[in-house]
Amino acid sequence: MTCPEWQTEDGFEMQFGTNHLGHFLLTLHLIPLMSKVPGARIVTVASGAHKFGTIDMANINLKGNYDKDMAYFQSKLANVLFTRELAKRLKKSPFDINAYSLNPGAISTDLQRHTGQAEDSWFKRHFFLNPFMGSQTTLYCALDESLDNESGFYYE
Repeated sequence: MTCPEWQTEDGFEMQFGTNHLGHFLLTLHLIPLMSKVPGARIVTVASGAHKFGTIDMANINLKGNYDKDMAYFQSKLANVLFTRELAKRLKKSPFDINAYSLNPGAISTDLQRHTGQAEDSWFKRHFFLNPFMGSQTTLYCALDESLDNESGFYYE
């Protein structure tokens, strides 16, 4: 999250490569296995920050115009858009797989190490969720039977 500018081994902007492209590739490789399990689910952890994102298709790596926040927002928007498109395509396929994206909320983890915020700040202690509470939306999307007939939605 909001890391300094650097690239993946393949030359992609690191946040886009890590937060989106890695998940995208893993998901595509897992779909054949998941297709053998009725009611399989793909859950992508995005962020409320996706609302501030835009995707610059002409400069996906933000070369010459790198902004660590915009890079994060772009990667999280890509997560949400990927989930929506994946759900549409899976619905037309013979596979019984649903896809969900979500915002787990602000969780007190090492994710914020590049934000400049103190590790144990007053704000973090009082307003961030602990990891157990922060996992609840993810668990809801992965396990709750009430979502069996839904796919492509974003949860907070």
